[in-house]
Amino acid sequence: MIRRSIQFFVAVVSSLLLVACSIPKKADVWLKRINLIADEDANGGTPFVCHVVIALDAAIKEQILALDSASYFNKVEKLETDRKDVLQIFKFDIIPGRDQLNKPIKVKSYSKATGAYLFAKYSAKGNFFGNVGEGVVMTVTFQNSKIKVETEKDKKEKKKKKKKKKKK
Repeated sequence: MIRRSIQFFVAVVSSLLLVACSIPKKADVWLKRINLIADEDANGGTPFVCHVVIALDAAIKEQILALDSASYFNKVEKLETDRKDVLQIFKFDIIPGRDQLNKPIKVKSYSKATGAYLFAKYSAKGNFFGNVGEGVVMTVTFQNSKIKVETEKDKKEKKKKKKKKKKK
C-alpha cells in the first residue's frame, strides 16, 4: 500500500515537471506590425532612415540598450556582420508627410527575442530611440524633434478618454 502510494506520488510529480518544462516562457517581444507616421516637419522636413532592431539574446539586448541613436547608426554595419545570428534589423526610409502603415515585422523567433527597439537617424541632435516590442501593433509618430511610440492599447485608451470628455 505504501509502495503504491509512493509510486503514484512519483508519477504525479514527474508529470507535473514535464508539463512545467513544456510551458513556453512569456514573450518579451510581441511586435508583428508597425505603423510609421511622419509629420510634415519630422526631421525638419528632410527624409531620414529608421531601423527596427530585434535582439535575440540578452547580451545583444544590453549592447543595443547602451547605444543612443547616433552611436547605433555609427555601429550598425559592424553589428550586422558580427552579430547577425542574434540580431534582426528592419530598415525603413521615411519621407516627412508620408505614412507607412501596417508594415510587417517577421521576427525569426519570438521565444528567443529579448527586445525590439527603433532608432531614427535625425539630423538634429538627440536620442531618437524607442521600445517597440510591447505590443503586437505599434505606432511610431515622427515629429520635428522627437518621436512618440504607442501601442494599439494606448491609442484605444486615449480615444475612450476623449469620448468621456466630450460627454461632460
